Amino acid sequence: MSVWCDSARDTTNPREKRFHIEQTPYYVAAREFETLPQLNPDSSDEALMQAYRQGNPEGFDMLLSRYQKAIFAFIYRFTQNAAHSEELLQEVFMKVIAAAPTYKAKASFKTWLYTIARRSCIDHARKAKHRRTQAFVETVHEDPQASPDTGLRQKNLQQGIADALAKLSTEQREVFLLREYSGLSFKEIATTIGCSEGTVKSRMRYALLSLRQSLLNFRQSSYPPKELA
Repeated sequence: MSVWCDSARDTTNPREKRFHIEQTPYYVAAREFETLPQLNPDSSDEALMQAYRQGNPEGFDMLLSRYQKAIFAFIYRFTQNAAHSEELLQEVFMKVIAAAPTYKAKASFKTWLYTIARRSCIDHARKAKHRRTQAFVETVHEDPQASPDTGLRQKNLQQGIADALAKLSTEQREVFLLREYSGLSFKEIATTIGCSEGTVKSRMRYALLSLRQSLLNFRQSSYPPKELA
């Protein structure tokens, strides 16, 4: 992944011309304040967003730094396309900027941000003629010193995991990715997708059962008993 915006104030990259915080009314307003909210690396997400609302562009910069890689990874698992993911990443943070005037810390900023990202992914999928197979975070990393046979097995296993995830229902896959790869709690996931915590846990349980069976079938079909002995 190429980090699309190391700083919201970078004007040297032509790809980032659409995304300059200097062009937003909050940055302009900030110049009129002699005293801005004081921030530090330990400031909460909510404090950073409130500071941005009050005219401190550093609040947005810090939020961007905290979440851009995680949100890109989340989006990429839906699109499996780096270019589309970068475009959606910019779209998500532009929506954050647009929503700043009305932002209220009723829920955690993290949950709110993932909700925006999820909706952007869904909108993107609806506009496409067909859904792409959902991507996944590789749980098996290729060893550059591994033998050709070992490397082939690793690739086969990665494909097996991808196929197993693809067989999940959209609801189960969504919960599984948010829980296992984005690190959201069941409560945060429930808020993000708009259902009860009990429903989230149920979908997660069925997702795990389905993945377990799919991977067991893959193992049995790919590695005969002689190989496993």
